[in-house]
Amino acid sequence: MFRRTILLLLFSLSTAIAALKVPATDLVFRDRLWFYRQSDVPFTGVAFSISKETGNIIQQTNYIDGLAWGKYYEWWPDGAKKVNGTYRYGLMFGRWKFFFENGKILCAGSYMSGKGHKPTKGIDEIPQDGISGLWTYWDKEGRKVEEGYYTKNGIEKGNWAFWDIDGKKRLGIKIDHETFKNSIARKHLNGVFLVSGPVDGTNIVYIQAHGAIRSGRLDGPWIFWDKDGLLSSKKYYNKGIPSGQYTTYHPAGYKLTDGTVAGIDDYGNLIKDGKWIFWDENGTIKEEVHFTQGKREGLTTYFSKSGNESAKIVYK
Repeated sequence: MFRRTILLLLFSLSTAIAALKVPATDLVFRDRLWFYRQSDVPFTGVAFSISKETGNIIQQTNYIDGLAWGKYYEWWPDGAKKVNGTYRYGLMFGRWKFFFENGKILCAGSYMSGKGHKPTKGIDEIPQDGISGLWTYWDKEGRKVEEGYYTKNGIEKGNWAFWDIDGKKRLGIKIDHETFKNSIARKHLNGVFLVSGPVDGTNIVYIQAHGAIRSGRLDGPWIFWDKDGLLSSKKYYNKGIPSGQYTTYHPAGYKLTDGTVAGIDDYGNLIKDGKWIFWDENGTIKEEVHFTQGKREGLTTYFSKSGNESAKIVYK
């Protein structure tokens, strides 16, 4: 009877220790382990953080013997999910999910021995260390945007998929904006590519261009989007030089310019050739112009602010 009582007491004590729940600010990191205040015993239990704005719990980490181990959670101040993941030996492991403030999922994928997630006010630092396997990304409206694989070394592998705002899927090898803009860096590239960026202060960067690169030069049709995923232009290239159809778009979706080009001049300007149409910021037609090797030649039609034809002039 006495022995049973002792065992029950020991079990109750170990359960109480394991269930210990303390503010994260009470933990001290030393000798690569977490301790509760001045305790000499590595911490086992749950540490949490509370929002100063709402009083809601915004972070919860499980620990075993001084290491983050088990389920990890973050919430936005209003209580909506922010981050769900798992730690092993103090490292990110297995499937993690990150959420926008509106509750929509931002991305989901796996880690192998990731060095850890540091909570921030926003979701602007998705940890890259240890990232591996299949990852999927969505926008704030819940639309799937990107999907692809990372190697065990965290390098983007093979073809990635990108869905534009209309749901059209495109495949290509991912490169960053800096590589895309650097003719030396892309010198040996061959294939079809998805270009991410540029970085605008966060690492939530979506695809902004798609097309072929041959021997380091843009070739064939290219399509470009702005940082919000809205179509910005469609261009054709011939061995790195703009040649053929050239169209730019307003974020609202209508055209701003549309015509063909025959290369660039010595000053880097487009050599417009043939019929070009120009629209204003409201989508109202402004001009129809005929060009010959970059010069106005032939009939130009002008339109009023209401879109009505206002004048015709023949240039020679």
